Amino acid sequence: MKKLRDQNPIVLALAFIGICAIFYFVWRGYQPYLTNQHAREFFGNPPSGAAAQLYQQSKKPPPQ
Repeated sequence: MKKLRDQNPIVLALAFIGICAIFYFVWRGYQPYLTNQHAREFFGNPPSGAAAQLYQQSKKPPPQ
């Protein structure tokens, strides 16, 4: 096997670009998955604090 210095620099550059492209496409596929996970977590939990009282029915009738 040749030493790394003896390799064709164009082949090494193309190999580096190919590895970067693989990482890029994996990252682009992971981002929507992560966004969907956060959205499910955020909207799946019940509302907290005063917002939870908005969804409860009132015990007394509205004033006339």
